[in-house]
Amino acid sequence: MVELPWRERARPLYVISVALFSVALLWIGFGSGKFEGVHRVLMCATAVGLGYSLVLIAINTTTLKVDGGTLLVEHGPLPWRAPLTVAVGEVAALRCEPASGRLVLRTRVGEEHLVAEDLRAHQCTRTDALIRERLGIGTA
Repeated sequence: MVELPWRERARPLYVISVALFSVALLWIGFGSGKFEGVHRVLMCATAVGLGYSLVLIAINTTTLKVDGGTLLVEHGPLPWRAPLTVAVGEVAALRCEPASGRLVLRTRVGEEHLVAEDLRAHQCTRTDALIRERLGIGTA
């Protein structure tokens, strides 16, 4: 099993910026008295969505595991993308691209699935090694 905690990929400036922007939206929408009705709802919904993204970064993990000849990719514990299952024999490559920081799964039929993103170069190297070691899947 390979686990990729999202907090390890978080950019501090992004986290700080999103948190401040969410607070600003809530204050402008509700504290300033300048907005009413649908504008308040939209500002609140945006702030909640941004706040949810921060909670995801703090606690979610992408997990890759092989069970009975099937590769399972899950994101949790909070809901995110649907789990991905692919027969190990159908995996052409599961590789981290250091230039883009994306962990991509390519199947033999040409499908491409984004597994994780925003990985730094050293995380890509470590992730590729863990995939080969723990899952027995080539990263070619």
